[in-house]
Amino acid sequence: SHGHLDSVIKKAISLKIKPNEAIKMATFNPAEHYGLNCGAIEDGRIANFSLVDDLRNLNVSKVWVHGELVVDDGEVLFETEVTESKDSIVLDEVKAEDFDAKVEMSWTNSLMDETTNVFAIKAFDNSLITEKSEETLLVLDSVIQPDLKKDVVKIALVNRYGGNNITNGFIKGFNLKKGAFGASVSHDCHNILVIGTNSEDMAKVVNIIRERQGGLVVYSSEEDVCEVLELPIAGLMSNRDIDCVADKNRKIRAAVNKLGCNLTSPFTTLSFMALITIPHFKISDQGLFDADKLKFIDLIHNF
Repeated sequence: SHGHLDSVIKKAISLKIKPNEAIKMATFNPAEHYGLNCGAIEDGRIANFSLVDDLRNLNVSKVWVHGELVVDDGEVLFETEVTESKDSIVLDEVKAEDFDAKVEMSWTNSLMDETTNVFAIKAFDNSLITEKSEETLLVLDSVIQPDLKKDVVKIALVNRYGGNNITNGFIKGFNLKKGAFGASVSHDCHNILVIGTNSEDMAKVVNIIRERQGGLVVYSSEEDVCEVLELPIAGLMSNRDIDCVADKNRKIRAAVNKLGCNLTSPFTTLSFMALITIPHFKISDQGLFDADKLKFIDLIHNF
């Protein structure tokens, strides 16, 4: 890690900005701009400040918060309170059929009686923006099927705060060929999102997330793949050290690639498929949402 504001201050100093001016830019100036009672050591201001070795390296030796010494030569002098951040996923075990998007036969194409028209999410690499794609998909035993040749796979959002509410849909752009992957990180409500080529593997992914109380999961029964990065803190963060998390992250990335997905950041892209404030077409626990029309729309549609 290169730090945060201290790294920026060091860079500014290396570019010949005077140390006192660079430090002021990151402390006093923003505090004054936002009307905060901090940012300087003077009577009446909150006593939050640090002691550094010199004004160029800025290595912190001591930290005071509200006038109390809290860090001394790298030693933390306070204890953190245990918060109720675990067991945040309130969800019954799911079944494969929970991820079947079903259609009444009266909705199917009158000519063939084997297909139906749906709206699918079209995702793009390195982008939060999606499009609404019109797709014609096969129906078998009233269940709408994905079409891997057209890169159309299944997507589902599972409400993790109770009730087992599941929204099913379809998505393209991930190039997934086998299995499923999902996560308990999905902005901004952080429900469980999962995409897959089949309902069985999708159910397995969600149940693993449920059992581990959060995480990123890749699973394929066909390829004998099961990789998990556990995120037990609110279903969003790990309680493991950075080296362990980095290793797990490399493994889940490799597993997703093995299943065919070639996006730069598959889990990051997936995490924004439920952010309905960003155009154009997303999924939520209330259904599919058209951000341009600002309304929920049905999965099945007559084009």
